[in-house]
Amino acid sequence: MTGPSVPGRAAVVAGAGDGDDMDLKSMKRKATQSPRAIAGWIILGNLLVAAVLIAATLSNLAAGRADDIERAHRAADNLAHGLSIELASELRLVDNALTTVALRYLQVDGQPDREQQLDRSLQEQRLLLPFARALRIADAQGEVTHGLPPELSHYSVLQRPYFGQARQAGGTQVSEPLYSDVFNDWCIVVARRLDGVDGSFRGVVYAVLSQDHFRRLFAKLSVGEQGAISLRSGSMRLAARYSAVDPASAAGLGGQEISARLRQRLQADPQQGWYMTETALDGVERIVAYR
Repeated sequence: MTGPSVPGRAAVVAGAGDGDDMDLKSMKRKATQSPRAIAGWIILGNLLVAAVLIAATLSNLAAGRADDIERAHRAADNLAHGLSIELASELRLVDNALTTVALRYLQVDGQPDREQQLDRSLQEQRLLLPFARALRIADAQGEVTHGLPPELSHYSVLQRPYFGQARQAGGTQVSEPLYSDVFNDWCIVVARRLDGVDGSFRGVVYAVLSQDHFRRLFAKLSVGEQGAISLRSGSMRLAARYSAVDPASAAGLGGQEISARLRQRLQADPQQGWYMTETALDGVERIVAYR
């Protein structure tokens, strides 16, 4: 089984508002890649999403003092760096779990106790992903066969874009932000193709990560009274957001609203940079560092 090949750009933005964020550079990866490489999954099209925005407000800076601005820039950049490592570690855990289940699926193909072994494998990996809302298997027709809660007797992911992407690409794929009717929340889905011993497509194994998980993770960081952190896809869709002003806000989720200043900076330097701007979602002026 091949490792995931995900063309992507990743970005961590530190210091500005909830509407901003960035990308990284196209890359291929194997299941053994480092957390830093996995953080760079954020992408082109609708594959992996992981741009992070950490905000530090200008209201906390002494007006006109370049040294204060520089300190805020460094602090925001350090926060972004640490958070990117943590997110990358989580994503690698998810990728490892999906890969393990996919390998197990291949090993038990055709065995009489196949269903029981798959259930056991899914349960074992689920314990390693306490932050995931769900870990499931869907068959080649998109019907979820393993991992559904008792109250759900039927559920199909056939029409979800990540299902088709995993089927076609063969590696690990990450969805654009999507709204889950099951969890009543915005989520991203990490999915991997399942193959039979003959190489045919048999379905996907996938994990669901909710915006609520990311929001609670971001809330642990000190970003100031008006600071903010955002997680965006390569197409700039907002996957998760934490704002110190309104911690429970779901404003903008799934949307693509970002500041004109961020667009300009990304065109000038998609790798790293910083700037000051009034952010798109809440109009608060902040200093932003991204990488």
